[in-house]
Amino acid sequence: MTPVQPPLSFFSFPTEVERLLAIGSIGRDHLAKTAALALSLVPGQPAAQRLPLGLHARDMLISAFAEAPLDGDMALMLGQAKLPREFALPKDLQGVLSAYAQFWQPPNAAHPFHALKGPGNAEARAHLVLEAGSLEPRNIFWKAEAWRLGVVHGLWDA
Repeated sequence: MTPVQPPLSFFSFPTEVERLLAIGSIGRDHLAKTAALALSLVPGQPAAQRLPLGLHARDMLISAFAEAPLDGDMALMLGQAKLPREFALPKDLQGVLSAYAQFWQPPNAAHPFHALKGPGNAEARAHLVLEAGSLEPRNIFWKAEAWRLGVVHGLWDA
């Protein structure tokens, strides 16, 4: 069972973590950076602060993934994170991350998808993504790219 997070006030964080949290508490990259810093500081904390700080850091990593749940690279990073047992990810999330490891397959460097990444190629990229997605229906990468094309370029029907 995952330990329940004991209360920890904002002012109980180490100064370096406080500084990053003062900047913000959202955004995949920012949360991942803040969590990594917090985890690196756990061993040097007083005994009573180690568990709460580590659990908050783990929760920041989970929040970073939640910021971009179709980002397989983030899922793989989180799934491969070497967290101490007391900061283990919830079992349900571990299952999701294991699925990403199995079904996230970005195209190799020679794939035509990479040549279409520049500006002005969104519709051609959308066509390629739909075609690749139909050829590899279990590959989460193509689903993430289809979503990104819809959000960024408004190509929901492409």
